[in-house]
Amino acid sequence: LGIQNNRVDMKAVPGIAPDLREIVLCPAQDEFYASASFLNFGELGGSLKQLVDQFQAKKQSKESVQSIEDMRKFVQNFPEFRRMSASVNKHVAMVSELS
Repeated sequence: LGIQNNRVDMKAVPGIAPDLREIVLCPAQDEFYASASFLNFGELGGSLKQLVDQFQAKKQSKESVQSIEDMRKFVQNFPEFRRMSASVNKHVAMVSELS
């Protein structure tokens, strides 16, 4: 794997999801990449674990939609949830391919 023009080509990875065949890494748009781009592999694993833990906590809170107020909060936070899900997916895919 390599980064060329802020893009990682993952087409050769067996079983990769279509939306992860080319990953764009931009520190202005990707908070995790901005904070982890200069970490060594050991530190990167710890940071990725924290990102996954944060995502799991948000996902569990989304599963308990029981009232109208819960539904309203879910709909308001849905774009953030999708963005976080995409970020977790792409970073886990890259790190799993590197390991």
